Amino acid sequence: MEMNMENQVTKYRSELKYVFKSSEYSLIKNQIISYGFEKAHDYNIVNNIYFDYNQNSLIDNIEGESLRTKFRIRWYNDFNGKCIFENKSKIGNSGTKTRINLKIKNIQDANELKKKVKPIINVNKFKPNIQNRYFREYFINNGIRITLDSNIKYFRYGESNFNIYEPKNIMEVKFDNHESFELDFLNKIIYLKLDKYSKYLNAMNLLKVYN
Repeated sequence: MEMNMENQVTKYRSELKYVFKSSEYSLIKNQIISYGFEKAHDYNIVNNIYFDYNQNSLIDNIEGESLRTKFRIRWYNDFNGKCIFENKSKIGNSGTKTRINLKIKNIQDANELKKKVKPIINVNKFKPNIQNRYFREYFINNGIRITLDSNIKYFRYGESNFNIYEPKNIMEVKFDNHESFELDFLNKIIYLKLDKYSKYLNAMNLLKVYN
Protein backbone atom coordinates (compact mmCIF):
# COMPACT_ATOMS: atom_id res chain seq x y z
CA MET A 1 0.00 0.00 0.00
CA GLU A 2 1.32 3.42 -0.97
CA MET A 3 1.00 4.98 2.45
CA ASN A 4 3.40 6.30 5.02
CA MET A 5 1.67 5.40 8.27
CA GLU A 6 4.22 7.21 10.40
CA ASN A 7 2.19 9.81 12.27
CA GLN A 8 3.44 13.38 12.39
CA VAL A 9 1.88 14.91 15.50
CA THR A 10 2.07 18.65 16.09
CA LYS A 11 2.11 20.05 19.62
CA TYR A 12 -0.84 22.06 20.88
CA ARG A 13 -0.78 25.67 19.81
CA SER A 14 -3.16 28.60 20.08
CA GLU A 15 -5.01 29.73 16.99
CA LEU A 16 -6.86 33.05 16.71
CA LYS A 17 -9.01 33.88 13.69
CA TYR A 18 -10.01 37.24 12.27
CA VAL A 19 -12.37 37.99 9.39
CA PHE A 20 -12.01 40.96 7.05
CA LYS A 21 -13.27 42.19 3.69
CA SER A 22 -11.55 41.26 0.44
CA SER A 23 -11.08 44.97 -0.30
CA GLU A 24 -8.98 45.30 2.89
CA TYR A 25 -6.46 42.60 1.98
CA SER A 26 -3.61 44.91 0.95
CA LEU A 27 -4.14 47.17 3.95
CA ILE A 28 -4.08 44.26 6.43
CA LYS A 29 -1.02 42.75 4.76
CA ASN A 30 0.86 46.05 4.88
CA GLN A 31 -0.03 46.52 8.56
CA ILE A 32 1.29 43.03 9.39
CA ILE A 33 4.56 43.82 7.63
CA SER A 34 4.80 47.18 9.40
CA TYR A 35 4.74 45.33 12.75
CA GLY A 36 7.86 43.37 11.82
CA PHE A 37 6.41 40.28 10.17
CA GLU A 38 8.34 38.81 7.28
CA LYS A 39 7.33 36.43 4.55
CA ALA A 40 7.88 32.90 5.90
CA HIS A 41 7.92 31.20 2.49
CA ASP A 42 6.17 31.30 -0.88
CA TYR A 43 2.40 31.36 -1.05
CA ASN A 44 0.38 28.18 -1.64
CA ILE A 45 -2.97 27.26 -3.11
CA VAL A 46 -4.43 25.11 -0.30
CA ASN A 47 -6.88 22.32 -1.10
CA ASN A 48 -8.91 20.38 1.46
CA ILE A 49 -11.40 17.52 1.36
CA TYR A 50 -13.38 17.08 4.59
CA PHE A 51 -14.88 13.83 5.88
CA ASP A 52 -17.96 13.74 8.08
CA TYR A 53 -20.53 11.38 9.58
CA ASN A 54 -24.11 12.63 10.03
CA GLN A 55 -22.76 16.19 9.99
CA ASN A 56 -21.06 15.70 13.36
CA SER A 57 -18.49 18.41 12.63
CA LEU A 58 -21.27 20.82 11.74
CA ILE A 59 -23.18 20.06 14.94
CA ASP A 60 -20.02 20.42 17.06
CA ASN A 61 -19.40 23.89 15.63
CA ILE A 62 -23.00 25.04 16.05
CA GLU A 63 -23.30 23.75 19.60
CA GLY A 64 -19.87 25.07 20.58
CA GLU A 65 -18.40 21.75 21.68
CA SER A 66 -15.20 22.34 23.66
CA LEU A 67 -13.47 19.36 22.00
CA ARG A 68 -13.82 19.31 18.22
CA THR A 69 -12.27 16.95 15.69
CA LYS A 70 -12.09 17.21 11.90
CA PHE A 71 -10.81 14.68 9.38
CA ARG A 72 -9.51 16.01 6.10
CA ILE A 73 -7.15 15.42 3.19
CA ARG A 74 -4.92 18.34 2.21
CA TRP A 75 -2.62 19.10 -0.70
CA TYR A 76 -0.96 22.22 -2.03
CA ASN A 77 -1.25 23.79 -5.47
CA ASP A 78 -2.02 21.38 -8.32
CA PHE A 79 -2.60 17.76 -7.33
CA ASN A 80 0.42 15.54 -8.11
CA GLY A 81 -0.60 12.30 -6.39
CA LYS A 82 0.73 13.27 -2.96
CA CYS A 83 -1.45 14.51 -0.12
CA ILE A 84 -1.74 14.50 3.67
CA PHE A 85 -4.51 13.03 5.80
CA GLU A 86 -5.04 15.21 8.89
CA ASN A 87 -6.90 14.60 12.12
CA LYS A 88 -7.31 18.11 13.51
CA SER A 89 -8.45 18.37 17.14
CA LYS A 90 -9.31 21.60 18.95
CA ILE A 91 -10.05 22.50 22.55
CA GLY A 92 -11.25 26.09 22.67
CA ASN A 93 -8.69 28.14 20.71
CA SER A 94 -5.95 25.51 21.04
CA GLY A 95 -5.40 22.72 18.56
CA THR A 96 -3.15 19.92 17.38
CA LYS A 97 -2.87 17.82 14.21
CA THR A 98 -1.95 14.24 13.42
CA ARG A 99 -0.69 13.93 9.83
CA ILE A 100 -0.24 10.88 7.61
CA ASN A 101 1.25 11.05 4.13
CA LEU A 102 -0.81 9.44 1.35
CA LYS A 103 -0.39 8.73 -2.34
CA ILE A 104 -3.58 8.78 -4.39
CA LYS A 105 -3.82 8.55 -8.18
CA ASN A 106 -7.19 10.23 -8.60
CA ILE A 107 -8.26 12.51 -5.76
CA GLN A 108 -11.80 12.71 -7.23
CA ASP A 109 -12.26 8.93 -7.25
CA ALA A 110 -14.41 8.34 -4.15
CA ASN A 111 -13.70 4.60 -4.09
CA GLU A 112 -9.93 5.07 -4.19
CA LEU A 113 -10.16 7.81 -1.58
CA LYS A 114 -12.14 5.59 0.79
CA LYS A 115 -9.74 2.68 0.23
CA LYS A 116 -6.75 4.84 1.16
CA VAL A 117 -8.27 6.26 4.34
CA LYS A 118 -9.90 3.00 5.49
CA PRO A 119 -6.87 2.04 7.67
CA ILE A 120 -7.21 5.42 9.41
CA ILE A 121 -10.94 6.02 9.89
CA ASN A 122 -14.10 3.95 9.52
CA VAL A 123 -15.12 4.69 5.94
CA ASN A 124 -18.45 2.96 6.46
CA LYS A 125 -19.38 5.93 8.64
CA PHE A 126 -17.23 8.78 7.38
CA LYS A 127 -17.42 10.00 3.80
CA PRO A 128 -15.93 12.92 1.85
CA ASN A 129 -18.50 15.69 1.60
CA ILE A 130 -16.96 19.16 1.33
CA GLN A 131 -13.99 20.50 -0.62
CA ASN A 132 -12.41 23.95 -0.55
CA ARG A 133 -9.55 25.77 -2.23
CA TYR A 134 -7.92 29.08 -1.33
CA PHE A 135 -4.84 31.29 -1.70
CA ARG A 136 -2.65 31.46 1.42
CA GLU A 137 0.27 33.74 2.33
CA TYR A 138 2.55 33.06 5.31
CA PHE A 139 4.26 35.51 7.69
CA ILE A 140 6.33 35.06 10.86
CA ASN A 141 7.83 37.22 13.62
CA ASN A 142 9.39 36.02 16.88
CA GLY A 143 7.54 32.72 16.85
CA ILE A 144 4.14 34.20 15.95
CA ARG A 145 2.87 32.81 12.66
CA ILE A 146 0.24 34.58 10.57
CA THR A 147 -1.54 33.31 7.49
CA LEU A 148 -3.82 35.29 5.19
CA ASP A 149 -6.43 33.32 3.24
CA SER A 150 -8.23 34.80 0.24
CA ASN A 151 -10.12 33.69 -2.88
CA ILE A 152 -11.81 30.97 -0.83
CA LYS A 153 -13.94 28.62 -2.92
CA TYR A 154 -16.29 25.90 -1.65
CA PHE A 155 -17.82 22.96 -3.48
CA ARG A 156 -19.27 19.54 -2.77
CA TYR A 157 -16.84 16.69 -3.18
CA GLY A 158 -17.12 15.38 -6.73
CA GLU A 159 -18.99 18.47 -7.96
CA SER A 160 -16.21 20.94 -8.69
CA ASN A 161 -18.24 22.52 -11.52
CA PHE A 162 -20.64 23.92 -8.93
CA ASN A 163 -18.82 26.20 -6.50
CA ILE A 164 -19.44 29.18 -4.27
CA TYR A 165 -16.92 31.89 -3.42
CA GLU A 166 -16.54 33.14 0.14
CA PRO A 167 -16.74 36.97 0.10
CA LYS A 168 -14.57 37.25 3.22
CA ASN A 169 -10.84 36.84 3.85
CA ILE A 170 -9.37 35.17 6.94
CA MET A 171 -6.33 35.97 9.05
CA GLU A 172 -5.10 33.24 11.40
CA VAL A 173 -2.58 33.95 14.17
CA LYS A 174 -0.81 30.88 15.58
CA PHE A 175 1.64 30.52 18.44
CA ASP A 176 2.77 27.74 20.78
CA ASN A 177 0.75 27.36 23.98
CA HIS A 178 3.73 27.19 26.32
CA GLU A 179 5.16 30.48 25.10
CA SER A 180 3.98 34.00 25.86
CA PHE A 181 3.93 36.61 23.12
CA GLU A 182 3.13 40.27 22.83
CA LEU A 183 -0.07 40.40 20.76
CA ASP A 184 -1.02 44.02 21.33
CA PHE A 185 -0.38 44.77 17.67
CA LEU A 186 -3.63 42.92 16.87
CA ASN A 187 -5.64 45.58 18.70
CA LYS A 188 -4.02 48.21 16.51
CA ILE A 189 -5.25 46.63 13.30
CA ILE A 190 -8.60 48.37 13.59
CA TYR A 191 -10.43 46.38 10.95
CA LEU A 192 -9.99 43.05 12.71
CA LYS A 193 -12.27 41.40 15.23
CA LEU A 194 -11.66 38.02 16.87
CA ASP A 195 -14.07 35.53 15.37
CA LYS A 196 -15.07 31.88 15.76
CA TYR A 197 -14.79 31.09 12.09
CA SER A 198 -14.84 27.75 10.29
CA LYS A 199 -14.39 27.31 6.54
CA TYR A 200 -16.04 23.92 6.90
CA LEU A 201 -19.11 25.33 8.64
CA ASN A 202 -19.43 28.16 6.13
CA ALA A 203 -19.22 25.69 3.27
CA MET A 204 -21.93 23.51 4.82
CA ASN A 205 -24.19 26.52 5.22
CA LEU A 206 -23.57 28.00 1.78
CA LEU A 207 -23.85 24.69 -0.06
CA LYS A 208 -26.75 23.42 2.10
CA VAL A 209 -25.13 19.98 2.30
CA TYR A 210 -26.93 19.12 5.52
CA ASN A 211 -30.40 19.53 3.95
